[in-house]
Amino acid sequence: QYKKPTKKSPSRVFSLGIRPIIMADDLPRVLEATLSADETARKQADQWLESAKQNNRAELLAALASELRNVERQQSLRQQAGLQLKNSLTGQHDSVRDEDVANWLALPDAARQHIKNEAVATLGTEQTAQSTAAQVIAAIALIELPNNLWLDVVPSLLDLVGQASASEPLKVAGLQAVGYITGDIPDENLDMLVPHANKLLTTLIGMIGGDSSSHVQMAAVKALESSLVFCRHNFEQTDERNAIMSTVCTATLSPDDGVKEAALLCLVRVVSLYYRHMATYMGQGLLDITTNAIQSTNPEVAKQGLEFWTTVADEEVELMYEAEEAASAGAAPEVSSQNYCQGALSHGLVPLVLDSLAKQDEGDDEDEWTVSKAAAVCLCFLAECCGDDVFQRCLPFIQTNLGNPDWRFRDASVLAFGNILKGPDEETVKGVTNEALLPMLQLVQDESVIVQDSVAWMLGAICDSFPEIVAQPSVLPAVLSALDTGLSLEPRVANNACHAITFLVEGVYELAEDHLGAKETEVTSNALSSALGTMLQRLIAVTDRDDVTESNLRSAAFEALSASVQFAPTDCYPMVLETTNVMLQRLQACGSMPINSQDDLRQYAEIVSGLISTVSTAVRRLNVEEVRLLAPTAIQLLLEVLASDKHNSSSVVEDALICLDAFVEGLKAEIAPYVERMKPLVLASVNQVQHGSTCFAAVGIIGDLCRQLQRDSEPYCNDFMDVLLRALTADNVARSVKPAVLSAFNDMALALGEGFAVYLEVVFQVLQVACQHAIQPEFDDEDSMEYVNELRHGLLEAYTGIIQALAGPNLQLTDALRSVSGSLAPVVSFIQQIIGQNMSDDVIRLACGVVGDLCQAFGQAIAPVLAGGFLNELYTQGNASPASQTRTMAKYMLYHAKKLGVTA
Repeated sequence: QYKKPTKKSPSRVFSLGIRPIIMADDLPRVLEATLSADETARKQADQWLESAKQNNRAELLAALASELRNVERQQSLRQQAGLQLKNSLTGQHDSVRDEDVANWLALPDAARQHIKNEAVATLGTEQTAQSTAAQVIAAIALIELPNNLWLDVVPSLLDLVGQASASEPLKVAGLQAVGYITGDIPDENLDMLVPHANKLLTTLIGMIGGDSSSHVQMAAVKALESSLVFCRHNFEQTDERNAIMSTVCTATLSPDDGVKEAALLCLVRVVSLYYRHMATYMGQGLLDITTNAIQSTNPEVAKQGLEFWTTVADEEVELMYEAEEAASAGAAPEVSSQNYCQGALSHGLVPLVLDSLAKQDEGDDEDEWTVSKAAAVCLCFLAECCGDDVFQRCLPFIQTNLGNPDWRFRDASVLAFGNILKGPDEETVKGVTNEALLPMLQLVQDESVIVQDSVAWMLGAICDSFPEIVAQPSVLPAVLSALDTGLSLEPRVANNACHAITFLVEGVYELAEDHLGAKETEVTSNALSSALGTMLQRLIAVTDRDDVTESNLRSAAFEALSASVQFAPTDCYPMVLETTNVMLQRLQACGSMPINSQDDLRQYAEIVSGLISTVSTAVRRLNVEEVRLLAPTAIQLLLEVLASDKHNSSSVVEDALICLDAFVEGLKAEIAPYVERMKPLVLASVNQVQHGSTCFAAVGIIGDLCRQLQRDSEPYCNDFMDVLLRALTADNVARSVKPAVLSAFNDMALALGEGFAVYLEVVFQVLQVACQHAIQPEFDDEDSMEYVNELRHGLLEAYTGIIQALAGPNLQLTDALRSVSGSLAPVVSFIQQIIGQNMSDDVIRLACGVVGDLCQAFGQAIAPVLAGGFLNELYTQGNASPASQTRTMAKYMLYHAKKLGVTA
């Protein structure tokens, strides 16, 4: 499964005087140097470790394991040894992790076993709350289990902690290792742990419910929470389920807050996984346990109590949607909502949540997850779940506390209102909002920054949900004034004001779009037309604030700028053009920005990305005349950004490519004079296959250049095809790139027509290989299925382009098409194999189109290949689509297939 890694050359110099061959006295000094305050010493130690890893991996890892176990060493050095060992197994990026995994599996069995033995022997000997040895054991297990190795790791650990002689530290560390393994094992490998579920539950329940110390109980509860996902069979059994629930519920009553918090977290996980089995327990204790937790003076416990009802509400909202879908299909839902949230409302849940909104202090970090924030999320989900009942229960609290002398309750009232907008009857909410908005806006000048912040956030929520209220002539001036004030306040407030503007400009634009006349195609003016120029200037000024680096204010301001440009009516195009020129002037100035530190580099990337993104949005919005004016300066600046060494693989490259693509689409064939300068940088970006987003954007430019230049793209296509094929077949290519490359074949084929024939031999080869990977997903999960459909989409687009390019505009059987008829057979076989395999709507549409094109072009000659009745099933799926384009394509296929007599 893995390629043996290639050895790298050893480093030449080790300034610590340490030889590459690991000696017993060397490693402790290196580990100590990694903790040094001296940056030079740290770098030298890191270099030593990296060289030793490349040249003597087995010896280094064994030595690190021995240092981890060595009780005579300082705890800090033991911990550092463990972390170095763990990090050598768990690369931060997928490509690095794959290499680390391959390197571990390439070690001799005896070496791997020795390291595992050392790590297990370390359990219980450390002096830290979180065992480093447990992390090492989990890192190794998560490599070996998917490769059918160390299959007894979990039962062995359970035996170890279950020994009568096991010390408390050993039990805690061993349970932590179990929890790390069960919590992080990939979904596709969960079945490997199912055989151990009974043993695991017996051990954990015994330790939670016995006379164990609070430290052991907490570790056992956390391990149980991580393991619940593969205990489905146990939850199906009433007696076993009762035992589990009784144990966890009892643990929530522990006098130790750590145990109590862990047990509540476990209940959250239980209700998420096994909602259908909760009826017996909800009335018997869960309601009381969780409402008591919400009232706890310990914020961590209170947050878990709120999280429980957030999870229940989320489940019940999802079940409501599933019930609606089932009803529309004339079926019964698999699981029905038991309306636990509705029942909890009558037992005082809403007042507890509202009071929790006020549990905050002025010193709270704005990024900290507080009880107040947990309560706000809980209220939002409850409102969506229970609708009017929650809304009406909240209104008295809001009305009473808007003028409360305590800022906490003023803030709570604003938060409450902003979180109950979605779910209740829309007309009811609109009526109250229309009445309450203007008084609430006055609080944007409240003496409390936290209240100001909440008002700005709430205004964004209203702009998002009810732009028609905000856009009223009697309301809009006050809203604009509040937003203008918000932009000048503390960064956290200005950030939310920027988000509110983002929602406002989109909402107002869509309102005008909904009222376009029958002959109107664009929004020529809207309620913000007279204010947009000033708004753009204010947002530009925000990006110049001295404190713009705080609270993500700069990115929020650029986001609002882009939205204001994107949703500008045509009467505001002069302002958009003016703003774009300001962005370009600033982009030009960025070229001379000094970069002396990582922070400077981060600031540079954020500024340049914001400027480029705004320009990109403007180019897609403006008319070709304005784009033509911008192009010479803008394209030159973008190429300078791509050629710069200031950002390497940062998102700046991706943003510059996306903006360049906007000019390709905006200028159409007029992009031709710029292609020679663009080409080297675009090709270089495609070659960055390890940076998926960069490569993806560059591949998109190639496809768009072919589409816009048509036959005039031919001089560049050899180079284009070369990098596309290299990207498609690269070992470390990001998987998002492959469908994009296949789609680019479509663009190139349609651009060149019969001229694409020179590439057909190699293209057909890669298409045939790709077909084999697009029949079934690698794993049975949503992401894998989505990727397979993207791959199918790209494949069918490529075949569509080739067929239409060779058949000509009238889809006739040309000599060029006839010559490749044998190479087109695999696509028919491919379509037959994926019918009924969770095809997306786009894939169904393209499949129908390919078959229809083949029927029309080849006529009776294709009939034998299409026999077998699969076309009826494909037509049925296509004709049942909610998308009119797919239904039309299905009818197109059926029409031409019937002419050949190949359908029943």
